[in-house]
Amino acid sequence: MPRAEIIGTDKLFGHEDTGVDLNAYALRLLAEGDSWFSLGSIPPHNLLMELRFDKRAIVIDLAYPGDEVQKMFRRMWDYGGEFANMLTMRSIWRWDAILLSGGGNDLIAAFPHLLRADIDAARVDPTRPQDLVDAAALALLDEYLVESYRGFVECRDRRGSPNAGVPMIVHTYDYPTPNDAPALAFGVSIGGPWIYPLLNGRIPQSAWQPLTDYLLDHVAQTLLSLPAQLPDFYVIDTRGTLVRAALGAQGDSNDWENEIHPNAGGYRKLAAKVAAEVLRRVGG
Repeated sequence: MPRAEIIGTDKLFGHEDTGVDLNAYALRLLAEGDSWFSLGSIPPHNLLMELRFDKRAIVIDLAYPGDEVQKMFRRMWDYGGEFANMLTMRSIWRWDAILLSGGGNDLIAAFPHLLRADIDAARVDPTRPQDLVDAAALALLDEYLVESYRGFVECRDRRGSPNAGVPMIVHTYDYPTPNDAPALAFGVSIGGPWIYPLLNGRIPQSAWQPLTDYLLDHVAQTLLSLPAQLPDFYVIDTRGTLVRAALGAQGDSNDWENEIHPNAGGYRKLAAKVAAEVLRRVGG
């Protein structure tokens, strides 16, 4: 099946001879999120680039590397951000579905606050990762993730919005391995590692994966609780889709390009699940 075409708004709103005619596509999707969706990131691939459909499809991609759900939400307070405009301007298209990728960077940003200050490395039990976590800080992370996604839905459904009720689809994150594996461009580090420096030297290595899995599972459960709270909101549970990177890997390993980003093959596995959910919600 052919890949969806992925473009930014600069191409969408180009001059008459360069602009894109959305009427030429059977499936029109809007995407917002982080580096798992973003164009122009390093490595130069993402989940959206691996979307395949049996009809001509296009994705308008607003994602930005490193973006957090909370930051996306803050840009929407006055409905003045680009994402809000692409949802609610009366002259805008009615999208077939809205794809969101967010929560992973929020977890990484919160990570230093989630670890308890009184951890005694000599007494850490790898089978009880919850004992390493500040419950109040984790509850705060839950709160702003829920409120941020609620804000997206309220923006979509505001009075006069052409996209009221359009399916909004978000994915969970698969399990990264805490490794000294930064993002590289031509062999030079351009970002990360992200989790490894927060754990190395603070807790035993035997607890790194259990703790990371525990927090990823917690964020996933928070996201999975949202469809019962928000209308026309769907969550794809992608945990366990990818083969973990080997512990100690410093580069591409199994389905992972670096510590927190899948490689092209990994994204292809995830994209198959996203495409199936899109067709489930908009019709095949």
